[in-house]
Amino acid sequence: MAVEKKLRIQSVDRVLDILEEIAQEKNGITVSEIAKRLNLQISTTYNLLNTLKMRDYVYQDIETKKYFIGVKIMSLKNTYTNNLDIQKVAAPYLDELHKEIAETIHLSIRVGSHVVPVHRLEAKHAIRVDSEYVGNKGPLYCTATGRALLLSLPESELDCFLNRIDILPFTEHTITDIEKIKEELANSKARGYTRDFMEYQQGVFCIGAPIYNYNSDVISSISVSVPSLRFSPHEQERITNNVIKTAQKISQQLGYQQESV
Repeated sequence: MAVEKKLRIQSVDRVLDILEEIAQEKNGITVSEIAKRLNLQISTTYNLLNTLKMRDYVYQDIETKKYFIGVKIMSLKNTYTNNLDIQKVAAPYLDELHKEIAETIHLSIRVGSHVVPVHRLEAKHAIRVDSEYVGNKGPLYCTATGRALLLSLPESELDCFLNRIDILPFTEHTITDIEKIKEELANSKARGYTRDFMEYQQGVFCIGAPIYNYNSDVISSISVSVPSLRFSPHEQERITNNVIKTAQKISQQLGYQQESV
């Protein structure tokens, strides 16, 4: 511990403390408030803030004199999240999910008009789901993981997409009416997860959830596929809760901040 203390530079610590205080205040904070909270001299605080302001790490409102997080911080955050590999970020969380739910799990992305799995964990049961493998294309409109990828589309873009693709029935349960597909997507967005109850494959139930980035855009999705013989109301609730939690954890790692209601 003594070695760690020697390596810490007081001025750097103070700068980071100041940034953390500013980040907590959505409505801004004054130099005197920062100095009081951190037990610093106002002159010292002002000098540090001035340097941060000159480098665009903070900005000051001309009228209120309050400080806010600056564009440079946001730029660094965006650079970090843009460079993240979704598979590397998601993998440990999917492994954790697999320990709780020993079924087939997919991490998928959208490629044009299709959903494409980029990561797959096999079920740990003798009877498994024969679902899409990594790299295979599937429909967006009738799969849980595909529907999750459509949730952030504006209504106009969704209408355009649904009207230009071929909507085919894969089973007797497939929803093919555009208005009903849109209704299902609206319900999915409200409840926080998507579902596909034997719409793509007979005897296969799927629960999915979207993964959001820092711009609140859906960039990926996860899903759990279960054969009908193991899918009960209790399992549906258990799987749904775990899928939602896992998607939220991955989204947070990508910089997503869910708005509080």
